[in-house]
Amino acid sequence: MSRSRSPDFEIVAPAGATAATAAGDLASAMDSAFRNNNDRMDDDDRDGDADGDADEDDIPPPREAPPVKTPSPSKPVGLAPTTCERCQRAGRPCKGVAGSRCEDCKRLKQRCTNSTGPARGKHATVKKGDGEKPNAGTSSKPGHSTAQAGNSQFREYKHQDKKRKSPPTKGEGANGDLDSQSLDGEGSPDEGDSHAPPPRIIKKRRTSKAGPSRAALTKTVEDLQSSVKHIESLDCFSDDNVSFILTIMSPSQFILVTPGATRGLGVALTRQALATTNFPVFATHRTQESNERIKHLVMEPLRDVDPKRLNMLRLDLTSENSIASAAVSLQERLDEMHMRDAFIHTAFITGGMLHPEKSPADLNWEALKETFQINVISHLLTIKHFSRFLPPTAQQRNVPHPSKWAHISARVGSIEDNMRGGWYSYRSSKAALNQTIKTFDLYLAQHHIPAICVGLHPGTVKTDLSKGYWESAARQETFDPMDAASNLLNVVENLSTSQRGKLWDWAGQEVPW
Repeated sequence: MSRSRSPDFEIVAPAGATAATAAGDLASAMDSAFRNNNDRMDDDDRDGDADGDADEDDIPPPREAPPVKTPSPSKPVGLAPTTCERCQRAGRPCKGVAGSRCEDCKRLKQRCTNSTGPARGKHATVKKGDGEKPNAGTSSKPGHSTAQAGNSQFREYKHQDKKRKSPPTKGEGANGDLDSQSLDGEGSPDEGDSHAPPPRIIKKRRTSKAGPSRAALTKTVEDLQSSVKHIESLDCFSDDNVSFILTIMSPSQFILVTPGATRGLGVALTRQALATTNFPVFATHRTQESNERIKHLVMEPLRDVDPKRLNMLRLDLTSENSIASAAVSLQERLDEMHMRDAFIHTAFITGGMLHPEKSPADLNWEALKETFQINVISHLLTIKHFSRFLPPTAQQRNVPHPSKWAHISARVGSIEDNMRGGWYSYRSSKAALNQTIKTFDLYLAQHHIPAICVGLHPGTVKTDLSKGYWESAARQETFDPMDAASNLLNVVENLSTSQRGKLWDWAGQEVPW
């Protein structure tokens, strides 16, 4: 190995040289002096180098030392782009600008020697206090200073933040080592590929399961109480308007009583429905008097009931045309009241006729026709034309309670309960009506219409129909019309779908067919 030392030599002019020739011979003199000096240095090296080779005469030319790169400023301005170490090793042109990463390093999210800034990415920035930033060219080993500094700092960063551990992701080495080769296969374990950002850990945002605060609940309750007090103070909630408001709140249902406007049990049911419910009531009559006159008679004992709730319809039980016309009039009235889609809440079909035959000899053709026409046929035709006002199948889930369709029948129509005989036409017609009730209820169930059909035995009611039999009837089964109506309304209101298609008496007891 040659030892370097500063050369010492002198220039001696040849003997006899003049001043004129001295300048011209200066070059040759300097060349001779340098040659003599080199020969002297070679002799000294051979004498002092004990480990020298035998072929020391053929000394190869000295290697040129690699250029030492100096650290560039963080953001140089106006510098020409240079080839970064990664692109230089790969033997490809470096597409970048001095002071910023080239395109390949940017794609790989690696540190580039063209830039002193950190690798981009959420997890690539070293925490404060973890050490100085590695700078390209600071190591004595070119091309590895950035990778070595980056590796050491990243290992320290990874050791201090153990919570960032996660399984290997795409782009990591086969063993999950973040210091392995990058995706392009160009790096080495000592390169800056180790600066690939750790896998991102996605955490679910915690949602609070706590309810509203106590203060918020207290304020809400106070606001509700204030609103209730304000509503109670309004004039529209006076006692005179309560029934009207309740009617508006339930405009989708109504009560039908046919016939129910002139006398007997029918008018008692109409008055009782007006007095105990908030539904509009439609009642029929067959007289030639005006509807207003009949309405006034019905409402006379009901001083506290709004007369607007009662609506009168003209209907003759002996004429199908009259029954059909009454159904059309009912629909027109509903349209005028803005209740087009309203349906029946409760319907009472009360028509009845009694001819008390004691023996077969008492049977009369005209009386038989009249009895069956009122007690059976009128009920059948009422079902035909008015059952369309029952709630449709589409509203089955929206009806909290089924509609009630009730026919006024009698215990004397029961075959099983017939112990005394007599009353041929009346018993036969009521037995036929009971069969009609059962058949119509089966129809409602089979077609999934939210309604039930039942028969009602009111007991002996003190009306013109039963006037001759008040004394012979059992005292506990004789009622005034209003009491009988109240009993029947209570029975119907408490019926459920499991009690459909049967005959019930005034006390809610089942009567056998």
